[in-house]
Amino acid sequence: MRRSSKRQTWTYDAIGSNTTRRRRRRKNTTTQRQRTGLFLFVGFFVLAWLWFVVSLLSWVSNEKPPLNLEGESGGLRRRWRENNSAADNGELASNQNHQQFQLYSENAPACDNVNAEDIDFTLVTQLSNDRLWMMKHHCDRWKSQISLAILTNRTYDNIEQELVDLGCNTSALSLQVLSSKLYPADDYPVNVLRNMALSRVNTSHVMYADIDFWESQDLNVMLHLPQVTNHLAKSHKHALVVPAFQLNRQCREWRECPEDNIPKMPRTRSEMLSLINKKQAWPFDPTNRGGHGSTLYSTWVTKQTTPGSLIPIPCVNSNRYEPYLAFRYCRDLPPFQEAFSGYGKNKMTMMMHILRSGYRLHQLGIGFLVHYPHLDSKSRMEWNEAPEAVRPKMIDGHWHKDKPEAAQGVNWTAYKRGRVDATFVEFRKWLAREVPDEAVIHKCDNAEDDDAKLWYDRSNQ
Repeated sequence: MRRSSKRQTWTYDAIGSNTTRRRRRRKNTTTQRQRTGLFLFVGFFVLAWLWFVVSLLSWVSNEKPPLNLEGESGGLRRRWRENNSAADNGELASNQNHQQFQLYSENAPACDNVNAEDIDFTLVTQLSNDRLWMMKHHCDRWKSQISLAILTNRTYDNIEQELVDLGCNTSALSLQVLSSKLYPADDYPVNVLRNMALSRVNTSHVMYADIDFWESQDLNVMLHLPQVTNHLAKSHKHALVVPAFQLNRQCREWRECPEDNIPKMPRTRSEMLSLINKKQAWPFDPTNRGGHGSTLYSTWVTKQTTPGSLIPIPCVNSNRYEPYLAFRYCRDLPPFQEAFSGYGKNKMTMMMHILRSGYRLHQLGIGFLVHYPHLDSKSRMEWNEAPEAVRPKMIDGHWHKDKPEAAQGVNWTAYKRGRVDATFVEFRKWLAREVPDEAVIHKCDNAEDDDAKLWYDRSNQ
């Protein structure tokens, strides 16, 4: 029994020892499996992170950055665009990059209702480097928020310092810089710049004016009057026409003469009327009557004599109507179409889109814009180039000009105007196809025949 007991005890001890070893082996196996699982998880995570980084770098190298950058971001944007594939191949940006027409201002806020007391305005403008000096006069006349975009080869800091030197309050100013290295010398990306400036607006409404149209000193006050803001608050599709005038050049020599022109630029309604009476100022632009011909200038002079007065624009005399507007900045706003650059049809296409979308226009009293009489820009001179077939001719003592539709065998695409008109024809087709006709302002009974003035090949029409 003792041996048996010992053997039995030994047997139990052996069994216990074996059981313990098996438990340890199972524990070791479990630990190894856990370690293996952890290693697999970490490896998968590292691979996923590497894939994400590679994808991100690939996206950055192929996608365009947004336009609504300012400050140092403007510099980053320039550096990016100078390093993209087009720049690496020695190519420059052009309007061919923007042939896709846009329906909405996609980056703008929603068109929610706004209270009249919350309505505020940002002056939006664009410019080239040679007209930066004009900002001194905008900052002096418009004592509120300004958003501008400039085409230049200078740095953001350099431009900002010049604005300070000109007397602008940079805390109320949003500046964006677009590198002139990206565009040919004869191509001014006007609508790219306009959309850039719009993208930085933080107020409910915008007063848009090109840099060479200076505001009356009371325009901002007129826009904030209760009868005006109450009208605008009724619908985001209410816009205001601000009459635009032009000052005659004050020197006979063919040169810029700011020392003569600037002192004559009117600041008040009374100064504007005095210049009109002296035939030193006129409605803008007598060489393009369709552009502002639907603005009720005589009514502005004789009847809109009280601050905040508004009168409706009943119809338009031309689809080339392109007044300067105060309007709501929100997503439904038709954008400036970036397929149009340089001179020609860059504002009127937005206006056609606005009217077809159902906007109502009212003309503002008292306030106005006045054009500074500078020499023609390079874009305008390129636009003025014309084939012999449509140049004015003296016949029997009278000037005669053939209509483009009567010209035969002309290569219209050899001219800037012809290329722009061809793009315009495509835009008009797109507008009719993509935008439902909700217009409440139509062409007047005596409207101009705009199609007869287009420079494009009609043989396939």
